[in-house]
Amino acid sequence: MAKDDLHFRLRISEKLKQQIAAAAHANDRSMTAEMIARLSASFAPDDLDANDPELVDIIADFDRLRRKVIAIRSRKELKAR
Repeated sequence: MAKDDLHFRLRISEKLKQQIAAAAHANDRSMTAEMIARLSASFAPDDLDANDPELVDIIADFDRLRRKVIAIRSRKELKAR
């Protein structure tokens, strides 16, 4: 991040913080980078063809798998502590 980037305080639940930390670890980036990537993606134009159910199903399956991997890694990290 550049020195002139905006800094601000953000209140989030401990559970959300742990989810962000797990996702950041899974994606090999900092928590800040993870949050920026997720926020940026939420504003990106949606280029999916809503008429292609196979593509929509594949993306949904990928997202479910990604969330499972993050949850498993998070549980393993908590057990290791």
